Amino acid sequence: MQGNNEAESPIQSPYRLSREERDVLEQGHQQTERKAWLSHSYMIGDKILDCEAGENFGVQPILLATGYGKEEKRKLEEEGKPCPPYF
Repeated sequence: MQGNNEAESPIQSPYRLSREERDVLEQGHQQTERKAWLSHSYMIGDKILDCEAGENFGVQPILLATGYGKEEKRKLEEEGKPCPPYF
């Protein structure tokens, strides 16, 4: 009698992945999905720190004009630094 792995996999092979090997493959798949998800995500905030956090996390930052946004944009312009998209 063969193990439960046979029922889990439609591929017939004498080699079966160990639990650790399956976990590594699944982690790689999850990382690929995360990168795809992040490429379509945004970090919206009214402070430069919010935008920097978004950039560090790998998402598109957007600086809002509400709250501290207007003053933060002015500071960036005075310092000659690039400003993220501003709304």
